[in-house]
Amino acid sequence: MIKEEDRKLLLKELSLRLPYKMKFKSPFGVLEMNEINFSPTYPIWANTYGTEKKPDFNYKILKSTPCRGKGFRLKDIKPVLFPIDDLTEEIEFHGEKFIPLERIAQLERGRLYLDHGEILAKASSESSLFIARYGNERGFLGYKSTGAFIADEKEIGIWTPYYQYQMFDMMNEYMIDYRGLIQKGLAISVHDLEVNPYK
Repeated sequence: MIKEEDRKLLLKELSLRLPYKMKFKSPFGVLEMNEINFSPTYPIWANTYGTEKKPDFNYKILKSTPCRGKGFRLKDIKPVLFPIDDLTEEIEFHGEKFIPLERIAQLERGRLYLDHGEILAKASSESSLFIARYGNERGFLGYKSTGAFIADEKEIGIWTPYYQYQMFDMMNEYMIDYRGLIQKGLAISVHDLEVNPYK
């Protein structure tokens, strides 16, 4: 039985990632999520609309399933995510190789501030903060001009981005685990699979 707080967290995460073809590990293998519903028993669905000549991601596993789809209980699936550490590492995602943090930093009119910055603290599984230095200033997630400066008792500044919703949209799209689901045992790291399903 899944705890109620974990159920809510998983449903929230899954719904945010539904438009981006999130993959999940199931008892049958890795599938692509196509649907979420309010069923208390099988809220997560994977379907196939492919053919032998034009297979989609789910076709191989689901081609012989009645109605070419299958519902899953939350306790039987684990979303496949990139750990938060991968914000600063090159990932392979839908045929492209890139560093997610560099894409996020381009939100301000396409300018990549990390080009002039120095990484001070790498993102870690314990924290979703990433700190970079610009001259004598520090920035949150590589932002400089797009945020509000906050000083603590040591007068160290952290920039809070105005574009937070876009930043989180991008982390959802790139399947970055910024809520620590992998650590909680509610998701699986893409690095724990033999093959990256997002390639």
